[in-house]
Amino acid sequence: MRACGAGERVTVLPATGLKGLEFDHVVVVEPAAITAAEARGANRLYVVLTRAVSRLTLVHAAELPGWLRPE
Repeated sequence: MRACGAGERVTVLPATGLKGLEFDHVVVVEPAAITAAEARGANRLYVVLTRAVSRLTLVHAAELPGWLRPE
């Protein structure tokens, strides 16, 4: 893990505003809350998870949705 240095930026966006965008590193906070927020929440979470080009980090206290849990 590394901190953002001078000249780097962090962009915070809601899950609803990510379709069509890509980012080097995506941090997803509480994936279960995204799936629970709407009827098509699993689809929304899929879009969020696929925005990462290089790195994806999941931060959660609640249990992950079943399809995201490691086997």
